[in-house]
Amino acid sequence: IITLNAPTRRLITLFHGQHLFFPVAVGGVKLMIIKPQFAVCIRNENSEDLQRHKIYLVLPDESASKDGYLRIIDESGEDYLYPAHHFMVIKLPKPVREVLFADFQNKLQPA
Repeated sequence: IITLNAPTRRLITLFHGQHLFFPVAVGGVKLMIIKPQFAVCIRNENSEDLQRHKIYLVLPDESASKDGYLRIIDESGEDYLYPAHHFMVIKLPKPVREVLFADFQNKLQPA
């Protein structure tokens, strides 16, 4: 189990490379379990922390989505909001999702 403290002060726990446990209540008491979602960057104007054609992990954020943004873990290793039109959300086969998610876990582990 890995815990990442995002700049938004939300705790995101990545578990076994298959699911995100995402706190949706004060103190993280209630958890929403989601499957990892990925997106390919297709535009990166004015975004130094994005690389075109790279696959990024997308975190759930309904409010941002309503405003036309995606919450992405970028090259800095932190999650930020980016315009949704900079990405194409992709569906990947389970084995590919697991490999990519494991890679994200390794990058996010504390040293």
